[in-house]
Amino acid sequence: MKKVILALFAVSVLVISCKKDDDNKDESLKPRDRGEEAIAAQNQIEEYLTNYAYNYEDFESPVEGFDYRVVIDSILPGSDKIPLIEQVEYKMVEDPYEPEVKYKLYYLKVAQGEGKPVDGAEAAHITYEVWNLETNELLEQTNSSEPKAFVIDNKSTNAGLKEALKEFNASDGFIENEDGTISYQDYGIGAVFVPSGLAFFNNPPLSTPIGYYNQLIYTFHVIGVSEKDEDEG
Repeated sequence: MKKVILALFAVSVLVISCKKDDDNKDESLKPRDRGEEAIAAQNQIEEYLTNYAYNYEDFESPVEGFDYRVVIDSILPGSDKIPLIEQVEYKMVEDPYEPEVKYKLYYLKVAQGEGKPVDGAEAAHITYEVWNLETNELLEQTNSSEPKAFVIDNKSTNAGLKEALKEFNASDGFIENEDGTISYQDYGIGAVFVPSGLAFFNNPPLSTPIGYYNQLIYTFHVIGVSEKDEDEG
């Protein structure tokens, strides 16, 4: 009889333990409060901007073969580099799911671009690199000769990148090189520091190493735009 009682007790303990594990698992899957996450993200981004700089000297005196990539690195002690916080601009952007939550979206405008504006276009065609702001890990990049299109009015994901792109213009033309490659001219060049609520929050794409609640840095070249259909409202 004692053995039966002990067995029943063991089963009940196991059931209770499993229920607690399930409860904890459910709790961990609950998304964070978007307002609280916005505050934490802004603090993290502003600290980063205070301690990092980009290669602005390379753009001021470009050497032959310069690729016009924005390269960001930490400011060493004693350096006279100008921190990003003194060179970026920002715009206030609403959370795509909770409009009462507002973000200070910081972006760096290295070159405006001389072609058509992204604002008002259907899509922007860009080449880019995306980095994890916290770890400085390169997460994704495009081929420099194959721009990727982003539909500007679709804010369900990556609203921060699209809002920043609206502040730039595309290339105003291109030349065909002797080897058959294309070189674009006078395109927009910049970077944007995207809080997770304007990126992927707790739903990052499975095809990339972007994690939950990552603050992201996009450095980009705005190559072209797709015009909206004039028949659309």
